[in-house]
Amino acid sequence: MFQRPTWAHHKLRGADNAMAPPPYSYRPLQDEGSTRVLLLEPASEHSAPLVASLQHVRIAQDNGASKETHYPGDVPQSNRFPYEAVSYAWGEEAPSATLEIYGNSEPAFIPIKPNVDMMLRYLRSTSRQRFLWIDALCINQSDLKEKGEQVKFMGEIYRQAKGVVIWLGPPPSSRPGFDRLFADLVKYAESNDNKEREATWKTLRVLLERTWFQRRWTIQEVILAKQATILCGRYSVDFMAFAKNAWLIAQGQPFFKALFSGILRKLWMMYKLRLALGTEAHTDALSLLVEFAPAECSNEHDRIYALNGLTDVRAPVSYLDPVEDVFIRYADMHIRRGNLAIINCGGAFRSSDSSVPSWVPDWRNLPGYTPLATEVVPQNCDNVKLRGLAAPQIHLLDGKATLKISGVKLGTVSRIGDGANNPTWGGDLLPLLQEWYAIFEHGVRKASRRPGSREHIADHFIPTMTLGTVTKRTNALSPDHPWLYDPHAEHSPGLTSILAELIREERDLNSDAAWTSKDEADLKAKASRIPEGLKAALQNLTYGPSSLQFDLRTDTNSVFSSGDQRSTSDGSHGRKVQAKEFVEILCRTVAGRTCFWTNEGSFGLGPANMEPGDLIVAIPTCPTPYVLRPKGGKPLASLLRGLSVSSEGSATKRSGLIGDCYVHDFESDETFVGKADIRTFHIV
Repeated sequence: MFQRPTWAHHKLRGADNAMAPPPYSYRPLQDEGSTRVLLLEPASEHSAPLVASLQHVRIAQDNGASKETHYPGDVPQSNRFPYEAVSYAWGEEAPSATLEIYGNSEPAFIPIKPNVDMMLRYLRSTSRQRFLWIDALCINQSDLKEKGEQVKFMGEIYRQAKGVVIWLGPPPSSRPGFDRLFADLVKYAESNDNKEREATWKTLRVLLERTWFQRRWTIQEVILAKQATILCGRYSVDFMAFAKNAWLIAQGQPFFKALFSGILRKLWMMYKLRLALGTEAHTDALSLLVEFAPAECSNEHDRIYALNGLTDVRAPVSYLDPVEDVFIRYADMHIRRGNLAIINCGGAFRSSDSSVPSWVPDWRNLPGYTPLATEVVPQNCDNVKLRGLAAPQIHLLDGKATLKISGVKLGTVSRIGDGANNPTWGGDLLPLLQEWYAIFEHGVRKASRRPGSREHIADHFIPTMTLGTVTKRTNALSPDHPWLYDPHAEHSPGLTSILAELIREERDLNSDAAWTSKDEADLKAKASRIPEGLKAALQNLTYGPSSLQFDLRTDTNSVFSSGDQRSTSDGSHGRKVQAKEFVEILCRTVAGRTCFWTNEGSFGLGPANMEPGDLIVAIPTCPTPYVLRPKGGKPLASLLRGLSVSSEGSATKRSGLIGDCYVHDFESDETFVGKADIRTFHIV
């Protein structure tokens, strides 16, 4: 068993470098339910040598399936060594220090990086052993098989820890007042003292540049923690207090969205998920991959593996397979579960690698836009034929994984607008809306040739721009309709406030001029140049029921859910919509998209890279239509690996997936009723 080192050992090694301990050799873990815990020895001096041992433990399971008496050997339960898991950034430096390990045999050493050396010195107690789980030390990093097994088990390791310590590194030596940061953050987050808020924000910005905030593995490490504590040198703060107040104090800072929106939003989502999920629940896998797309990892396989512990859709872990194969198999898992929202993500996370099919998300890339759906949508389809059509098949076509699926062509794209950037900031909105409204109005005039259609189509602009989240209040109501007496209608944003917010955002983005009351004349001048039709479309807005089967307002996992929104039970009556909130919704919904008309007279919002000639296709049980681009047909290649699919003649029509789209008058259930023109599409 473990033998504590004596001071004689230390003195002897210090006096004779020739007796330096040999490299440590990891003893294999007994089973996949086991791991190692680092027992860090105490020291009264910060500079004293780092001494530890590694203890094999079996992680205790809450379901009672793991009992010590059920297993052979002498591996104890982890509750005999109540450990803290450490969340930190590995760093790029090469190992230049050593950690001395003691056990049954002579002392040995593990090479460690300088940041790990410093971290251990701060974590070390002065009076007692500290039990820690640190991935770089508790996993044999040279054993890929063990690493894969431990990665599969990682969520449970962090979930069962008594707490998670978030190590950010030592405090910045050149930043005066850093010792007050955590206290000031809580004190001034909601204060009216703008001077102190600004000073706190400047110090906070320095801290947010630390690598930990950019990493991917840190997400599940914190969300699954029973207790998460941020440690910077000797200064500490509860993660939940830090995340909440960092988000609040940043709201009033100019340009914070452009500079730190990714990091701040990541913190805010981690905060909300900790509140929503606790340590045991799981959430939608695809929404996590979308939301945390900017988070970085050193191994591309970890794009998926790092979030496995938060969801029931867990990808089999293998670092030996090409990452492209991992992505394809993961997409296949969702298809087999009936989650066709993976197609929505396939268009958003487009691949520049030809080895990744267009319907498979390439999680190495940032999304071109936010997909409209990420999880399985409950189906109420009683039609046996449609249920059969809704089951896609995956086969190999010319050696590529191809998705064979049935659908109905809704239209052919005839005209598109300019594409919006992703992300889109408020200052980009006004010129974009004006250009898109000109295209919309031109299409409405053409559609007016059909009796009664112009008034119907004219109501589509705002719902389309906001993907059905915000609708235009109709006046076609009976005198006693309850909406006429709905108090929420009185709080809808007026046209002037909406235009003021759009123009203010535009000025803030393109100049350093502060917005003041003196700018009212400029506002009126600029507002007078906005088309009357667009002004009319912006009036009398309210939240309305989405035509899609998800709620962009209150979904805590959705990127459409802004930080200061609260859930509402107002239903279709909507709730108060501020002009600033309306701008925020637009920024999220139009980013990476463009407007389009089809030859058949439908107006919609689709991916920015769509082109005239693309097809708008509806697929049974899918909540949104999709944009497909036909490819030249080629003879059906020999199918590999024993897969088979019926041939439809000498040539197979192929399409590339461009992405999902929103068409305001699209109803999934009604599209396929009585349709005889259901086609087969091979998406490559």
